[in-house]
Amino acid sequence: MSHNARIRAPGLWIAGTLLPGEMELFDAAQFKAVNGDDGGTWSPANKIIFGGAGLEVTGPFAAGAVGTMVMPTGGSLSLTGNAFIALANGTHLDLNSGAILNVNSGADIEVESGGEITVKSGGFINLAGGASIEAFSGAMVRIGNGASLTLLGLATIDSSGATLNGTLTQAAAVTQTGMVTRSGAGGRTRIRTSVLLANQLNNISVATDLAFYVQSDNLARTHTLLVTSAPVPQAGERLTVNVKNTGSAAVIFKSEGSANLTCTTTGSVVVTFVFDGALWRMAGGCVNDAGGLPGTIVFGVDA
Repeated sequence: MSHNARIRAPGLWIAGTLLPGEMELFDAAQFKAVNGDDGGTWSPANKIIFGGAGLEVTGPFAAGAVGTMVMPTGGSLSLTGNAFIALANGTHLDLNSGAILNVNSGADIEVESGGEITVKSGGFINLAGGASIEAFSGAMVRIGNGASLTLLGLATIDSSGATLNGTLTQAAAVTQTGMVTRSGAGGRTRIRTSVLLANQLNNISVATDLAFYVQSDNLARTHTLLVTSAPVPQAGERLTVNVKNTGSAAVIFKSEGSANLTCTTTGSVVVTFVFDGALWRMAGGCVNDAGGLPGTIVFGVDA
């Protein structure tokens, strides 16, 4: 029932007919009424529902320590003018499973100086197709010690001029479609530590950028450029072998899985190989004839 029941129907009140029992009902009704002037505390047995034009509160409005404000389906909370929602120290705003916080076109989420947005362990931020995170002039995105930025699948990072201060560790493949420019005294490229191969038959993998090989006897040896062993090379990868041959025997290179030779060398040479997706091929080389036998590089069938 939306209000107290009438004691008599309209038009039935006649002078001199007020009964004591009706006075009791009047008194009980006013006793239960909300005191809009002095205020107070009430514990209604059922919810108080405001319909019609609704409820307007021009003063402070507070929910009790264990109170809950429920917004039913289709309802909304509108803030107009310079109104705001202030969360005091120790309070929080929870979005439960299935809930969504929408920031519509033209709206902003602003974090003032000293404010933070923290994503705790196990949490994440999803960017749907067409979405973006923008850092304007003077702004920065910081990833602290022990934190990580993970790009799943084929992700794209667009920049017209980004600056990275510090060390970037890349643990996965990166596809470069633009130019990389090195400048300044620190604009250098560093490769992995070179490997000194044994004076015997060697298996050479793409785990080595540069290998040194010293041939100190007159025994011809064939060295294999690995294809199937980890790490498995990808098409376009290169490796270089620097051969110092103090003898007259040949130093031969062939690709794993092929009976054909890639190249045969004598003397001191530097040979670069490129993987074409199936076999290692010759990509270039140079010879040294200073102070000894002149170096030679003879192309094999797989060159």
